[in-house]
Amino acid sequence: MTTQRLRDLLDERVADIDVPDLAGLAWERADGVRRRRRAVAVGVAALAMVAVAGTVAVVDQRDSIERSPSGRPTSTPPTPEPAPETPRATLAGEFRGAPFWWAPPAALDGDLPVLQVPGLPEELSMGTAPYADNPPDHVDAVFGMGKQQYLLFSDEQLVSVDLSGRLGPVADEGGNEFSPLGDGSVSPDGTRVFFRQPDGLEVWSLATNSWDSVPMSLDDVERSVWTLDGHVGLARSSGRPDPWDRGDHQWTFPVAGPDATAAELDWMAEGVSAPTANEPGQYANPEFLAAGTPDAPELLAFGDGRSKMCCVPMAWFSHDFVLFSASAPDGAYRVLAWRVGTPDLYRVSEYVDLPPRNFSASWAKNAFR
Repeated sequence: MTTQRLRDLLDERVADIDVPDLAGLAWERADGVRRRRRAVAVGVAALAMVAVAGTVAVVDQRDSIERSPSGRPTSTPPTPEPAPETPRATLAGEFRGAPFWWAPPAALDGDLPVLQVPGLPEELSMGTAPYADNPPDHVDAVFGMGKQQYLLFSDEQLVSVDLSGRLGPVADEGGNEFSPLGDGSVSPDGTRVFFRQPDGLEVWSLATNSWDSVPMSLDDVERSVWTLDGHVGLARSSGRPDPWDRGDHQWTFPVAGPDATAAELDWMAEGVSAPTANEPGQYANPEFLAAGTPDAPELLAFGDGRSKMCCVPMAWFSHDFVLFSASAPDGAYRVLAWRVGTPDLYRVSEYVDLPPRNFSASWAKNAFR
């Protein structure tokens, strides 16, 4: 039997049987499978695109942080500049049993912290001040401007007076002129002022605007000061500084505070060197400020940049601050303060508009207690 004959017989036997269209069903199933596979493929592709996009976004953001333009803030704050170190005194040892401190160099006076003292402004302008026909009844300080022109400082106000009709020039035996106004010219309570003249003192009583003459020798004129009880006395210039008897020379009359005394001294005339911290500008024979009680003084020495008689004590503020005037290398004069027995120094006030020469100052000792 041939293959063709076999197919014909099989067709005849199944001709009366209903057979479903398997081909169509297969095509439908195949089409569904294709749609499902296409959807899955599209979803996978979409997820892949999202993942890639997220990765790109993260990379771009990180790259933008790492490559921030100059000047734009970053997540790391800049390191602050270190604060300037405050100038302080240095304890170098002892001199004749007293603690011996070295003040900072004069060039650093402007960097000292500020101490506010009632009655003293941060700047004392020596410029033009209104003239006063009658003086105030008391003064905190008197400033000599040369040619017998003076400024009176009272209650934080300055007034100018011309005393050329009353006062003349004064000079030592060698002919060297000095100011009629001395460091100790203003009385402790600020009510009287004396002026040095060749044949004695001219004493001005401010409350009554009256004058008295005190005859004395030229040598005594140069050493005249007010005593603490309001009388004119003579400062000891050598031998036994008052109230300390251990020294060799005293430049200024002592200024009394509530519990202590202060004066500018020179105790180095016997060939004894002062303790030093082995720093430039510290001298073997400096001028220095002595402050405290006679039994327990503290010494503050001054080195580079100071003029002769640089640091005259003015007054006490509170119980432990002594105020003193101080010169600097740039020609500036300031009122400084030392907390006695500590390394702490302060800037209180600064003179501005100083005359080129012949400037002098005298302070009332009780003004800033």
